Amino acid sequence: MRYLFLMVLLFLSSCNQQKDPKHLVKEFVTASFDHNLGNEVLKKYLTEDFFNKITQSEELNKQKINADLVSYSMVQSSCEEAKCSVMYVIIFDQKDADKKSRVEVKKQAQLVKVEDQWLISDVQNLKTFIEVKEPIGIQSN
Repeated sequence: MRYLFLMVLLFLSSCNQQKDPKHLVKEFVTASFDHNLGNEVLKKYLTEDFFNKITQSEELNKQKINADLVSYSMVQSSCEEAKCSVMYVIIFDQKDADKKSRVEVKKQAQLVKVEDQWLISDVQNLKTFIEVKEPIGIQSN
């Protein structure tokens, strides 16, 4: 009976746990590589301003991600009471029609607390490394 009570207590406490910024960024990155990612899913991770900025970008809306996430690693995080910065590296395989490449991107996400919930307010690329799997054809004149 004691064990049942402890298990129920653990379950209830884990359900009510607030997502920390590091966990939220990891969930966002994983969801971003879901090929069926819709605006409703994006809304739960982003502030309203950042969501509007992303969804209004014509260039972004034209692009369809044709890539598979290989790895995610958190490099550094710095948090205050209502603001947080998370630096992370993602590695993914980009698949275009005629070439394949592995891409490594270091990014920094800025998060803010909105109504006791962490949301991403901005994401910046810091460094990108692209390894092309096939030789690049260069024509000389």
